[in-house]
Amino acid sequence: MDVLVNQVGAADYLAQVESVIDLEQWLRWFGIMSLLANSETNLSTGGSDDYAAYVGVTDSRMRLLPHDLDSIINRSNHPPASFTLFDMIEEDATSTPLIDLFAAPTVETRYYQTLRDLLETTFAKATFDDLLKQVLGDWVPTSDLDDMIAWMDTRRAFATTEVETALGVPLKTPVATSASHWETTLTGDLVINEILAATDTVTIDGVLTDYIELANRRATPIDLAGLRLTDNLTKPGAYTIPDGTVIPAGGFLIFLATNEAGDGLRTGFKLDSEGETVSLLAADGSTLIDQIAFGCKIADLAIGRDALDHWTLNTPTPSSANASATLGNVNELRINEWLTTTDTLYREDHVELYNPGITPVALSGVSLQRNAWTGADALVFPPLSFLGGRSFKAFAHKLDGNYGWLSLIGDNGVEIDEVHWQCQQPDISSGRTPDGAIGQAAFTLPTIGRSNAVPMPFL
Repeated sequence: MDVLVNQVGAADYLAQVESVIDLEQWLRWFGIMSLLANSETNLSTGGSDDYAAYVGVTDSRMRLLPHDLDSIINRSNHPPASFTLFDMIEEDATSTPLIDLFAAPTVETRYYQTLRDLLETTFAKATFDDLLKQVLGDWVPTSDLDDMIAWMDTRRAFATTEVETALGVPLKTPVATSASHWETTLTGDLVINEILAATDTVTIDGVLTDYIELANRRATPIDLAGLRLTDNLTKPGAYTIPDGTVIPAGGFLIFLATNEAGDGLRTGFKLDSEGETVSLLAADGSTLIDQIAFGCKIADLAIGRDALDHWTLNTPTPSSANASATLGNVNELRINEWLTTTDTLYREDHVELYNPGITPVALSGVSLQRNAWTGADALVFPPLSFLGGRSFKAFAHKLDGNYGWLSLIGDNGVEIDEVHWQCQQPDISSGRTPDGAIGQAAFTLPTIGRSNAVPMPFL
């Protein structure tokens, strides 16, 4: 604490402070304590004792930890909902270093910005009420829960007014985004034009199959003999286009992506609907002509080039011009089920996403984050990843069964959804009930990849 005490007034005071404490984390900690109106004597009330901190080995900046939270949310000392947001430096505050810190340029503004972020995310009514019921629902009477929720409604309104007075009314509520297309730099005369990597109903010449479509942009035919198609660059010779194969001027040619024998041009390999890379190589097996990488796919929907050479989600149009599919709103996605501790039913932890809309949603650039502050260990969906309308999709993702917090974040950093849990039992998942709703339940028989209303079948 030497810097906080002895460097006040120095030209680089704030820089010195941020070298020894994680100021963003401190401001967030103070913001949480203030919104909860923690009335226990500690740093958040301006006291100089009864708090916990952590100093790491790799990052030695001090971080504040939750501690002694028995006097929050109108419990115990009953502070009014309009209680100050600056208890750490007002009222009976005796911690002079904190008073000096919050007087430093930009710190108060950064604190208000942190409060706004908390009010729009963790302390937003639906999220906070859900968290309160989830954590305390089995421990306290319903009447107490109702009192805490009502008190926080008033506290939230007060804090929002204080923040808007300081920062102004936000121009608009942040909206999450995802990448709806992929811009390729490979735009020659011969291109991979469309790919269908999952099919339930689409057929080519009566064959239910994935396919790869090539397009010829020249005004003359192109002889394809000897060129290679592969979904694994360590095996460039996975499929060699046979002699006599010609693609007409301005035309298309379909290759059936199947390992089953039969008529037609068959690659000898299937496509992975969970994502992979398809490459078109010259006859030497190393010169790249075209290539496209994609993530998880939707059955009976393809990906293909549009008029701008952007890869998008398509309605399948084998041997004809591509037709882009309509996409839905990524902000409608929900984390619908999570399995954090496995024993016999599953080998890996899983997270399930649910799209309640009727149209597909682009997942590209969206991430599942266990630590939204740092983004560490995030599962980021690769380009050209999609989730179908009214569909469920499960993803393996390591989670902590003791306690956890999982956020779904758009590619612009705006949160779409979040869930929390504690003390999960092996092979028992938790999820929303009904699907996508605020309410949660435990499932002794997990329904990963399916509606939470539909039990998994016994095999």
